[in-house]
Amino acid sequence: MAEIRNGVVTQILAGGAQAVIRPFGLGQSVTPPLPVQNITVKIPAYTAHGEQHPAQTIQVLHPALAVGDRVAFVLYEDGTGLIIDKTGGGMSG
Repeated sequence: MAEIRNGVVTQILAGGAQAVIRPFGLGQSVTPPLPVQNITVKIPAYTAHGEQHPAQTIQVLHPALAVGDRVAFVLYEDGTGLIIDKTGGGMSG
């Protein structure tokens, strides 16, 4: 069974691909490094300033996190988990 919680980011790892979170209401305990979602963004072709730009498909980490951000995350019984999204009220969001 999964448990969805809220907490605050205390550490950013692997260039933003993982974060350690201090769950609210659990004292100073922290999660193991949890992965940030990697999503595909499709940018259509466009013309700007007289130049043609081709369509692009890029991979981005979502959400982009900073220490102090509040997040929603899920923890599974096997100790794994996933960061779902920012919940507002943090330093960068």
